[in-house]
Amino acid sequence: MSRKRTLSIILFTLILLATVQFESGLQQFTTSGVSYSSGFRQPTLTIKLVFLGINATQIDQPYLTSDLNVPKVKYQSVLQGSVNTGVQFNFNYQTVFANTSVVSNFVSYLGSGIQEVHDRLALSTPYTFNPYFNNATSDIRYVQNTFYNASRVENYFASNLDLYGTAPVPGYTLFIADLHNFPGVPSFTYTQYQQDRRQINSPCSPNCTATVHYYNRTTTDLDLQEPQTRHYMTAWGGNYRFYYIDMSAGPSYWTGDLPIQVASGVNNVTLTSPYARTWTTEVVADYVSGAVMNLFAADVLYPVTYSRQYSFHLFAFDNRTAAERALGPAMDKTVNTTRIQTALAGLLPFATVTVDAKFLRTDDYPDLAKVIHDSAGLIDPNIHHHVVDARPVYEWLRTGGNGQGNIKKWITVQTDTTKIDIPAFVFAFKGDYNFGFTGKGDVFMPASHNHGSVDSIFGVALPDMVLASHGEYNLNTNAQAILNHDVGVGFTATLTHEFGHMMGLNHPFIYDSTEDFTDTVMAYYSASTQYSQFDHDTILRGISDALLGFAQSELSATSANLFNAGQIANANSAISRANQKYDKMDYKGAVQDSVDAATNAQAANNLSAFGLSPSLLSGILGLAVGVAIGFLIGYLFLQQRQGRGASSGSQMQYGRCPTCGRPLRWDPLMMQWYCDNCKHFVKQ
Repeated sequence: MSRKRTLSIILFTLILLATVQFESGLQQFTTSGVSYSSGFRQPTLTIKLVFLGINATQIDQPYLTSDLNVPKVKYQSVLQGSVNTGVQFNFNYQTVFANTSVVSNFVSYLGSGIQEVHDRLALSTPYTFNPYFNNATSDIRYVQNTFYNASRVENYFASNLDLYGTAPVPGYTLFIADLHNFPGVPSFTYTQYQQDRRQINSPCSPNCTATVHYYNRTTTDLDLQEPQTRHYMTAWGGNYRFYYIDMSAGPSYWTGDLPIQVASGVNNVTLTSPYARTWTTEVVADYVSGAVMNLFAADVLYPVTYSRQYSFHLFAFDNRTAAERALGPAMDKTVNTTRIQTALAGLLPFATVTVDAKFLRTDDYPDLAKVIHDSAGLIDPNIHHHVVDARPVYEWLRTGGNGQGNIKKWITVQTDTTKIDIPAFVFAFKGDYNFGFTGKGDVFMPASHNHGSVDSIFGVALPDMVLASHGEYNLNTNAQAILNHDVGVGFTATLTHEFGHMMGLNHPFIYDSTEDFTDTVMAYYSASTQYSQFDHDTILRGISDALLGFAQSELSATSANLFNAGQIANANSAISRANQKYDKMDYKGAVQDSVDAATNAQAANNLSAFGLSPSLLSGILGLAVGVAIGFLIGYLFLQQRQGRGASSGSQMQYGRCPTCGRPLRWDPLMMQWYCDNCKHFVKQ
């Protein structure tokens, strides 16, 4: 290849480079269910409302789904700190009215052997029979309690979801029932309510009976085998992405709600009147709002934080008397670390989860024993049990603020994306003692209405540790009679609950107490030992939200250059993959892609400072190309002229005399070439 051709190719290449456009901005990403910008995420959830025993004429559907009655938008809050997570939920609503045959089949299933009927005297030992009717002023003498097996009802709906259409994805289904018009479902009536409250002038007969129905379950304490009956529920769910509420069940002593057919009478609503449709719609909307806010798009107690490993450390102190220790149970029988680890590993499937326990005696730590002793003696006015004030104990342990930092005697806590340590200090107190908080109340447990009172608790999730306690009377329910050793309530459920708080989970009854009837250890009433499907979604969705929000913030602050182009591309690809899985409610699968997105976005931002910005790089390259083109053009022009001078022997050689061939001399005065040999000027 000739030199001229080679230089021509180089010139063409440089001109082509000069026309290259460098990308100076970052792409904005959207998917069908999620859009975000600068770290702010807006997931959309579809809430499907399925009505059983309620027809379309009873509900004003536009009014029901108005933002006056149900949430259309919710900013997810972090309740401990009063901030939001940067996530805005948007809700769409669908309504389905099950036909009569479908509802009749369900009612037949309820009567097919999954129910228990208990006829009991209304006045009996409190909390032995139906607590709602335990009042001395009632004219009700007998209560026929019909209990439907809550778990089997939930499984029925799980097996028959296709009867109600396609389940929303992403989204949840809420079944809302009113069964009081079906003869097979014994339901409380307004007349019975009046008899109970002695609002009828003529008293009922001595055998006046209330007929009521509920949903029930019975569990056993994981550690010490105490039976825990939960008979009086009006709703249930938690193992699937749906929830069931029976508005005709009750009355509920736990939530204080009356069945809808009774509430209409109490509120003087005639169900055949024009206003009845509006009133019924508003009642339904209240139930819908509770389920959406508590379960489907729950707030969190603490920020949901990602790490590759979560290590839960139990420091279990025996603070009982010598006689109580001899009576039992032994401390290692009061907690099951394997059960706790299994539950937490299911909640955090993307990480390594470890749980370890050390069993200690407060006698071996005199300073701690003194703090406990000096903080004891208060009385819980609600249950008349003794209380150890938790605040001084926490102050003695904690390192933050004005804390004394004694936690370091047992552990140095690590909190980063490699590992998060969660310590729990667990105490077995003597007698009926438990931890408590003085004052008006706190975020963890409803307080008494008495100013300056104290409320006892089993456990509390504080920002940097868990405190938990059971008295000997909890660990051994017959301790006073020294009978039935080792039967009671252990620490496993309490610690699983508190560790759930530490991960960010909240109670499911913040906005409406109905959702306390949920199969989750985070509830109070249900006596569950597991995390619900709603809990799993809250944590896994929250992890992805946090990581993807971080990735977007990093990319927004990143200047693209030759050094970070690969990381930017990888981050954008991972964001797209994560959002696709997120939209399909594959929250577990979305986590790893979210981690990849955050990792690459952070790496890209870190490389911003070591590279040239696209605009500056374009300017430098443009200048360099221009200079190079100028030199090349001049060089080629010069070569072309020299080539023309030597191409023919008849032509004058440049710089030599055409007569003698000797070199010529430039005469600056005459501004001409001069041949010294021929003695004359030569024109060039």
